[in-house]
Amino acid sequence: MAVLDRYVLNITSRPENLSRVAEFIAEVAANFGMTDQETYNIQMAVDEAVTNIIEHAYEGEEGPIEVVAERHGDDFVVTLRDHGKTFDPTAINEPDVNASLEDRDIGGLGLYFMRRLMDEVEFHFNQSGWNELTMLRRRRAVMTCGSRYDPSIIVIQPRGRLDANGTTYLESELESLAQDNQHRLVVDFRQVTYISSTGLRTLLLAVRRAKRHGGDVKLCSLNAPVRKIFRMAGFDMILAIHDTEEQAVKAFRLSQANG
Repeated sequence: MAVLDRYVLNITSRPENLSRVAEFIAEVAANFGMTDQETYNIQMAVDEAVTNIIEHAYEGEEGPIEVVAERHGDDFVVTLRDHGKTFDPTAINEPDVNASLEDRDIGGLGLYFMRRLMDEVEFHFNQSGWNELTMLRRRRAVMTCGSRYDPSIIVIQPRGRLDANGTTYLESELESLAQDNQHRLVVDFRQVTYISSTGLRTLLLAVRRAKRHGGDVKLCSLNAPVRKIFRMAGFDMILAIHDTEEQAVKAFRLSQANG
């Protein structure tokens, strides 16, 4: 698929077409440079939306669904259009996800997931007969998740340039994690193209803070230009740098085993 800013998939409201939609979203997201976690969230939101169209708008009957995926700057925008029945989204109460089994309402989770996974969700019903749902997901400057090798270790994935501007997002995330008593961190540099003295200083302060609480901040997956900056500043001698996330996590386990 050539890299464009707009892609269109036309399907009919058959449940077996949900896999086609998921594949379409995954391919477009890869072209737009979305992370695996961002792609998963978008896929899930779109799957819920298309399922609602199939089950409720068309009520099991077959009808057209148009899926449009677009890049607006750093935003991923998905628009779904159909000719099915309209509904009032404001009439759907947000489910109480903490309710007991006896008190739990059946239904309503689809719209709830869409709103939680996407940054903006808007419905439009026009006189031409098209129902239109637009969902927007903003590209994250910094992504955070539990390590796939050890969920107790948090992996931070900054993106782009860690200059005076870009570093503010990383600094904010590091401070937020510290407030949540998360002090065993891996910073994954796979998508970092540059780091300035501001970025280096932020990492140094984060390592000192983590160590005061019995933790550490380890780095992994630095590309050659970024690694060169670390060497120039002598930071490769004072910070734990590893080739992969797996190696960084193993280093945590080894230090824990050695007491």
